[in-house]
Amino acid sequence: MLDAGGPGFSVSGVEFTAPAGSGEPNLDATPDGRVVMSWFEKTGDKRHALRVAMRSDGAWSEPRTIVEGGDFFVNWADFPSILELPDGSWVAHWLQKTAASTYAYHVQIAISQDKGATWSKPVTPHRDLSPTEHGFVSMVPWRDGVGLIWLDGRA
Repeated sequence: MLDAGGPGFSVSGVEFTAPAGSGEPNLDATPDGRVVMSWFEKTGDKRHALRVAMRSDGAWSEPRTIVEGGDFFVNWADFPSILELPDGSWVAHWLQKTAASTYAYHVQIAISQDKGATWSKPVTPHRDLSPTEHGFVSMVPWRDGVGLIWLDGRA
């Protein structure tokens, strides 16, 4: 554990073992202090599953699949995320390829009302459907839902 010298501040490591070929991990803290992690797992030739697990009481939950497919934009710099809202619902985002061009992808979001057991049908939160980059998403609790900000590659 590292003590940064400030009151109430410390850093400690947490282990998580994902299958070979997994990547793009992202952590989020829930309103009650638990940790949620999302990541991609390779499930076949050019196929991935977006997975999620929660750390509570010193242990990780069994991973659950948010979505699986062969047309994700999987990139070390522009990765999926998950956010727990104050009402307990979860919002996940990822990037879906839309054309053969390397940087033609759109933001997709889905919502879970049961801590990741089931997920809504994915939706695209932006109106621009051109084959350009839409990514580097940030999500925040906003009013009674979620606010999203992303890069629009047309600009």
